[in-house]
Amino acid sequence: FCISVIGNLDLDVAADRLTEALAQFATVELPPPRGPDSPPKEAREQYLPADKEQAHIVLGAMTTTLYDPERYALELLAAVLSGQGGRLFIDLRDRRALAYSLSAANVEGLDPGYFYTYLACAKDKSALAITELHAHLDRLLDEPVSQVELERAQRYLIGSHAIDLQRLGARAMLMALGETYGQGYDDYTQYPKRVSAVTRLDLKNAAERYLAPHQRVLAVVGAQPCG
Repeated sequence: FCISVIGNLDLDVAADRLTEALAQFATVELPPPRGPDSPPKEAREQYLPADKEQAHIVLGAMTTTLYDPERYALELLAAVLSGQGGRLFIDLRDRRALAYSLSAANVEGLDPGYFYTYLACAKDKSALAITELHAHLDRLLDEPVSQVELERAQRYLIGSHAIDLQRLGARAMLMALGETYGQGYDDYTQYPKRVSAVTRLDLKNAAERYLAPHQRVLAVVGAQPCG
């Protein structure tokens, strides 16, 4: 494992304290990790009825690992959809008052991660909400994201990354993870450059690769399936 320490401190004192703290933990042999799941070959749906006024809807798909450069395009696609300036908020909440809350994100890991959209709405609006979430993913496949939207998403991700780095704990975590995953302790410093290099074509290619209708998984809590 890797430990990262950042701040105005004496390294020898920090090393001694870490040695003392780690000595208190017993060695545990963990089972070998299982292999990654295979991506779905067809669309899947799961409904969980609940005695609630709201329906909570997640629509997403399996994507890729943190080692894949295409992860940056997926993060930007999520940023295009999410936030108060994103497509989901403007269309489904601001214009149409369809959702109480909504978001989108890409989560990557050592194994393939996932891209998801989330929406909470009144139960009687859940069928329309599901249709509209699919429509917004379809739009990413059918037409290129505008340059204005791309640049907005790039500014958002780069700005959020810079704000996170103001915390020493966040920097320490990124450095430790970079070393642990074989990317180098300073890999996080390349994030703005990599995000800035993504093009509109990269976004469309990533959407086509990972967000096609047959790859999507839908999970709904609080509403029954239509029909």
